[in-house]
Amino acid sequence: MKVTEIPKRERGKPKVCAYVRVSSNSEEQEDSFLFQLRYWGRKFINDSTVEYVGLFSDNGVSGKSMKNRKGLNKMLELARNGGVDRIYTKSVSRFARNYAEAITIIRELRDIGIPIIFEKENINTLDPKCELILSVMVSLAEEELRSMSENQKWAVRKRFAEGKPDCSRTYGYRVANNHLEIDQTESVGVRRIYELYLQGYGATKIAQILDSEGIKTLKGGAWSDTSVRGILFNEVYVGDHLLQKSIYNMKSRHKNDGELPQYYVSDTHEPIIDKQTFERAQKIHTQRKLKYDCKCIGEKHPFAGKIRCGYCGISYKSNYMRRVKLTSVCVGFAIRRTRKVKPLALTVR
Repeated sequence: MKVTEIPKRERGKPKVCAYVRVSSNSEEQEDSFLFQLRYWGRKFINDSTVEYVGLFSDNGVSGKSMKNRKGLNKMLELARNGGVDRIYTKSVSRFARNYAEAITIIRELRDIGIPIIFEKENINTLDPKCELILSVMVSLAEEELRSMSENQKWAVRKRFAEGKPDCSRTYGYRVANNHLEIDQTESVGVRRIYELYLQGYGATKIAQILDSEGIKTLKGGAWSDTSVRGILFNEVYVGDHLLQKSIYNMKSRHKNDGELPQYYVSDTHEPIIDKQTFERAQKIHTQRKLKYDCKCIGEKHPFAGKIRCGYCGISYKSNYMRRVKLTSVCVGFAIRRTRKVKPLALTVR
């Protein structure tokens, strides 16, 4: 039987650190952030009984996920490598608002003998009697986050119903006092896209032309067919706003397919493209979509547009799967195949 020897840790002062987080960059939250920084600094810097290894912070970051919390992840990595013996933080809600992630982190650190001490609740995670109350506190913090999110969404939807758009940075525009103003440099790229599209070029070819002409995207990178289409079919460029295009449900954002009402507001800002040009582009798109409605690869295929899925009605298309060519397969079949649901139509080989 293999026995793993764990080296004895050197005795000395316990290494302690503190973690600070606020969820927004508002003035009130900024004051809270600075107060916490000063508090932990005064508490440990002059304490001769401990070795203060530093403070880890996340400013303006939500507690719903660990994904974007660089300060927390850096602290956890240091703890896993033996660089921390004890972690202090203000409260459970400052540490995390996600029950599953918080409990996982607490148990992981407890297994290697590192406690997290929540000062406000007077909880030490190494105390087994605190397991239940800690679970309740984390659950309450998560529910509080959900409640705040619902309140924020209600306020946004109220503004939408009143025809007040929530302006955000968009290619071709800059935001000033929650109002879109034309960016003269980027607007050249917008007009060029529409010009090329009306000349008969497709989105992929337009992206290649923009790159060759040195026109950059919003982030300064190369163009793609997706980014070109996003500009071609966006009503913002004619001075209008379609509100509530998507829905956020705490985990992901998805397209609003009728779950919530949408509102179309005209003349909210200065247009880059006139409405006649925009309508011509939409008409060209509709014509091309009808022409290639069969969704087949290759117009000369003998089964093009002739075989439809018995489940969703979409035309089959040529595809390759597992090195075996399937003459026809539809997206619906692929979805049902992954869900292990028996398809209503067979592929034609």
